[in-house]
Amino acid sequence: MGDPRVRIEPTRTNISTASVLCPDGRRVLLHSKYNPATEAQTFAQSATMDAATSCVILGLGLGYHVAALAERLHPQERILVIEKDDQIAAAARGSACANTILEDPRITLAIQPSPQDARNLLLRFMADIHGHDYCLIPHMPSVTLDPDYYGALEQQFTRAREMLIGDALTQAEMGKRYLANSVRNLPATVSAASVGCLRGLAKGRPAFVIAAGPSLDRNIEQLHGATHLGPILAVGTVSAVLAEHGIRPDLIVSVDPKPQTRDYFKNRKDLRDIPFVFEMEAAPDAVGFFTGARLLVGSDKPFCKAIQSFLPDLTVLPRGLSVAHYAFEVAHLMGADPIVLVGQDLAFGPNSSHAAGVASSWGEAARNDASTRVEVPGNSAPSVTTNQGFRACIRHYEDRIRDIHPRVINATEGGARIEGTETVPLAQVIESFSDGARSAWRSYIPDTATQAESGNMVAATQWLEQMRSLAQAACNQAATPSPQAASRLQNSPLLHLLEPAMAREIIEMKKLEKDTRRENHEARRRELEERKAQMFLDSAGRAASLFLAPGDYSDSV
Repeated sequence: MGDPRVRIEPTRTNISTASVLCPDGRRVLLHSKYNPATEAQTFAQSATMDAATSCVILGLGLGYHVAALAERLHPQERILVIEKDDQIAAAARGSACANTILEDPRITLAIQPSPQDARNLLLRFMADIHGHDYCLIPHMPSVTLDPDYYGALEQQFTRAREMLIGDALTQAEMGKRYLANSVRNLPATVSAASVGCLRGLAKGRPAFVIAAGPSLDRNIEQLHGATHLGPILAVGTVSAVLAEHGIRPDLIVSVDPKPQTRDYFKNRKDLRDIPFVFEMEAAPDAVGFFTGARLLVGSDKPFCKAIQSFLPDLTVLPRGLSVAHYAFEVAHLMGADPIVLVGQDLAFGPNSSHAAGVASSWGEAARNDASTRVEVPGNSAPSVTTNQGFRACIRHYEDRIRDIHPRVINATEGGARIEGTETVPLAQVIESFSDGARSAWRSYIPDTATQAESGNMVAATQWLEQMRSLAQAACNQAATPSPQAASRLQNSPLLHLLEPAMAREIIEMKKLEKDTRRENHEARRRELEERKAQMFLDSAGRAASLFLAPGDYSDSV
């Protein structure tokens, strides 16, 4: 017997509707008590979407509105339905309409996911629709039953969408440089140790993650009292500033792909032997600057996956939106308790965007750009001014803290509030751990991290030569375009390596693909398909040429 809260009721049109008993004694109808099918068609027609847009629907009901929306969609589009109440889902499965839509391969139903699980569902959904846009459609009777739950889902979807859009824009801007850097960094990548060798090394000790926010000016000297307590992890931008104040980090973390990254370290030879944590897409000149232990952060990106066989036991860390996020993940990997954030303002100071002495080519422009400025809660003020990029970074921290439940102390004296952290002044944090009960921290990186793992270098070099041969063929195919050339390139094992470097053109190709789906005129459809094929060949040829460059990847990339 089903839940008596959920009642299936007949209508005048002999199509069942359903009502749900609320805690206050009210019964809420999920569909019209007269004609649910007509109501569903009206609902679908009023949705702000077109046939070439996938959608996420909040609330299943008996499925009438889902079926009506599915009728509007192109066969290649997808629907994700999220239903909070498992008893409503059980009732729906007894209806003919729901049984029909749940057999549709385009439709995925998720029942009672947590907000975090829903966010992961959305990320997978976005992968299924290949990064195309989607619309979020609430079924208001369902949302009314639990507005807090569905409101939390909307918030998670907003955050996930912001992240995905930000990723797409970053990839479009930097994709060619990422590929070029990965090719040039291959020797350093193969000879590096995995960042996993740091696992557990700071268990039970505080780790201090130092970023370059303007509040660092206020307490940088206090960090002298932290050096004996636990590891100091510095983002690349702030490492020279710390050295100027006589503070030697235990680890320097840098993932910035831009060539000027090396300027953060220039004239600081005392930094060269500090263990260096990097991604393979980092600026090659910065990677080459460091002569001590080099520790590689793995990723799920195509180039990293392609050379996985040359990188045994490579540890993949959760992707971050900033280098400070990566430093945070390294501290978590080390088992630090607590993780102490310093200089992590993620907001603008009254007179600056970064700490004194930090080179920033973008900070002041961002601080002065009124179009992107927003207000968020502050650590020591009701609100502070930040921008949309920093706000996304704040949310990323909050999501990770919610996921992994570390103890995080935000010792940033100023800046934005990060939910889930304890706000404590740095001096007080240091004093609380300076009771002499613990032995002094000694920076210790396993010997394996200082030994070049070069046994795979020959294999990696051979692999790169094979890729260069395929890249030359791709350039030739792009130079003599034809449907056959496009087909050969689409089937090339090189293509998945090139796609990140084709990100900008892929966005344009997706627009063309949607236009093709919307187009009813056959000649116009063929024209759009030809334009897309030509764009594909041109873009792939330019990306393939990055494998053929002699090794100097300048700003022209």
